[in-house]
Amino acid sequence: MEAFLQLVWQQRLWEDLRPVGVLEGCEVEILDVGLCNSNAGPDFFEAKVRIDDITWVGAVEIHARASEWLQHQHHLDPAYAGVVLHVVEEYDTPILGYNGHELPTLVMKVPQELLQRAEYLLQHATLLPCAPLGERLSPRLIEEHLETLLSERLSAKAEAVHRLAEQYGWHEALYITVMRYFGSELNNDAMEQLARALPYRLLIRYADSPCKFEALLLGVSGLLSSVPEGEYRSVLENEYRYLAHKHELSTLRLGWRQARTRPASFPLRRLLQASALLRKSSFTPTTYASCDSPEAMRLALSPLPLSLPDLTFSLTHSNFHRTTTAILSLSLNFSIHERHAPASYYS
Repeated sequence: MEAFLQLVWQQRLWEDLRPVGVLEGCEVEILDVGLCNSNAGPDFFEAKVRIDDITWVGAVEIHARASEWLQHQHHLDPAYAGVVLHVVEEYDTPILGYNGHELPTLVMKVPQELLQRAEYLLQHATLLPCAPLGERLSPRLIEEHLETLLSERLSAKAEAVHRLAEQYGWHEALYITVMRYFGSELNNDAMEQLARALPYRLLIRYADSPCKFEALLLGVSGLLSSVPEGEYRSVLENEYRYLAHKHELSTLRLGWRQARTRPASFPLRRLLQASALLRKSSFTPTTYASCDSPEAMRLALSPLPLSLPDLTFSLTHSNFHRTTTAILSLSLNFSIHERHAPASYYS
């Protein structure tokens, strides 16, 4: 039912939106329903809602009943701190948000005819009107179109790197771009914010000291507390305290997202992988610009060997405090890149 309500919200199919609780008596206008989120966190991001004379921009969470906010323990999850509107079908209890204040809530009335068509809408929510016509297209036409899309995508990425280079220089542009894609899509923005806040020109000063290098990355990212307690963590904490004071650094609140993420893509693992790559003396724009094949790129992106305590400390599949463990792997996965970027794009 929640998925259906999300669809109604996204397509503006509601019959009525009634302010309740703290919003009772207020004039509410939905300027933008926001961007649908298919991963962990609120249902919609970057929504715009005008409440009386104030426009709020933030996340929207949708439930069948208001009490589901508590059942799902959103009030304990910092990922929901940015929710500016709670949309429910049934308002069964007032809800306090992550910050302790009552959540602005709207009761969404769904047209009766839509309720009867709910099953059909859910089954075809992602179906394009022209989808059935795809069978009439020749394989060659489809391939040519996909090649055009690929070319446009690569061009857009190249333009983004050029803009970074104009602002920061080529080495910093390489660093920011690589860090962004270490975010495994879910944490791309957080990784990029970290790279912008912790310049490569500062990091590279400690390339010969893996401990200091990792302390800076994990400290500024706010992930030091995710390292299992022990000697390794104590060393990192001591190093970060000294370096943060020396370079006037602050720990960022980046809202790392880990739910619905494979263990290999957990933020801590990805940062350690990034550290092993960034410390290489060959991490330069010239190195990667000269790669003329996927294999050459694979070798250029091969990380350094593991360092502190072999860095083979045990990492759990979903939580450091469980007993089931998996050893940290610093191997990089190029299967997606090789599948979508033909060798001709290296020449």
